[in-house]
Amino acid sequence: MKYSFQIASTSALLLWLCVATAQVAPAAGIAPAARIKISLSSQLSALDGKRHAFKQQTFNSYGELLETSNGELSLLAPSARWEVFAPFPQIVLLNDDELKIYDPDLEQLTIRKITGSWADVPLAILLNHDLLQDHFQVTEEGEGIYLLSPTAFETLFTQMRLTFLAGRVQSLWIVDHATQVTEIIFEQQNQVVQSEFFELVLPPGTEIVRG
Repeated sequence: MKYSFQIASTSALLLWLCVATAQVAPAAGIAPAARIKISLSSQLSALDGKRHAFKQQTFNSYGELLETSNGELSLLAPSARWEVFAPFPQIVLLNDDELKIYDPDLEQLTIRKITGSWADVPLAILLNHDLLQDHFQVTEEGEGIYLLSPTAFETLFTQMRLTFLAGRVQSLWIVDHATQVTEIIFEQQNQVVQSEFFELVLPPGTEIVRG
């Protein structure tokens, strides 16, 4: 069975528009909750312009492993590219408010607008830090470990945890309403390619679905 990374849903929940690329230092006199969000925003800013190899594991509510996959995450504001290499190739592109999901095996490209549903798109937080202010409660579980909880009940996931070490993202952990857990471990970080990397060249005959 094929499981997508949680970008749009659990099949339709997989992995935010302009990135503040400057490092932001928490200022004195700011409330603790706001200071934590500023700290996380600073960590996220350092990810822009880089490629991040990953290994992903998905577990059911009993902790049983459902699938292991590997691929690469690339960020270059205002775009993100999530590419799974194996076992089921898939490319997910987020450009501004448009989400594209390309499945080579199905010879199909799905395109949809996501304006107004950003809290259902975990990948978007890596780009649009304003979402932290508008849609999430953020707590700090330890140095470089942030737990994000959507403020809206109807979102497709219940918790997300981001872990950083020495300015590099280490892991992304997502729990949905069925208590299915997706864990992404980032294994290395390299410089990203040019903006052309975020454009798809489709083979003839690819079916395009909009919705």
